[in-house]
Amino acid sequence: MVDATFNSMGMEFVRIVQGNYARGNEFQDLETFWNEIVKQGYEDAIKEWYNREFPRHAVVISHPFFIGTASVTNKEFLMFLEQTGYTPTPIQEEKYLHWLQNEHRWANGHMDIDKYLLNARDKPNHPAVGVSWCDANEFIEWLSKRDGRNYSLPTEAQWEYVARDGSNYVFPLNIIC
Repeated sequence: MVDATFNSMGMEFVRIVQGNYARGNEFQDLETFWNEIVKQGYEDAIKEWYNREFPRHAVVISHPFFIGTASVTNKEFLMFLEQTGYTPTPIQEEKYLHWLQNEHRWANGHMDIDKYLLNARDKPNHPAVGVSWCDANEFIEWLSKRDGRNYSLPTEAQWEYVARDGSNYVFPLNIIC
């Protein structure tokens, strides 16, 4: 049986028990991996980004934790914006970075408040997008005060542990977005 709980907004959280998993690259070493990257044509990749992937190593989650079962929706994030007057980072900086997978690079776009709010209101049950790490933390602080609970973003290790769902494959099988 899974322990689940709901917060004041109806967001569901499940309890994740402690455990461990293997993190790292399946290649023997960085040089072998880098040769494969070059062979596949990723000219813009930077070798130093991959140093921490070697050697493959155990990651231990030593304490149980709760994690949301779904992404924060536009409706939930919009409630935060309306109640606090907070302005999301893409609006503050007047740019919206998005990943171009086929080109393996980031691209700039322009985002204004009207466009941002129109998307959020038009698609209330869709995941909130255009949310920076800073925006997510502001949302978490607001939600913590609202509910009188101590919410936090998952650490990289917690997220990967949940996404792996007990597997030790090189890439997680269950990606939670």
